Amino acid sequence: MGTYILRASLGRGHPNTRTRRRSSGDGRGTEVRLAKLEATTEHIQRDLSDLRTEVRGLRTEVRADFRLLFGTILTAAVGLAGLMVKLLGWF
Repeated sequence: MGTYILRASLGRGHPNTRTRRRSSGDGRGTEVRLAKLEATTEHIQRDLSDLRTEVRGLRTEVRADFRLLFGTILTAAVGLAGLMVKLLGWF
């Protein structure tokens, strides 16, 4: 039973079967497909360069935000330590 199902599933339209495309012989179909691929590649390259510039901008923003937050946390910690020293009479 299992081999029958396997043989039946290998029929037409299954990914394991090979189909051949017929070409007109003049190569126009290949040129058209190649032109589409080249255009798609150009779009992808342009999108990647746009993403690179955006990531660079985000990195600079993240650095600035990190420095601001780190400075704020450090200031708050020093302030709280000073408040503890004053209230507890350590100095």
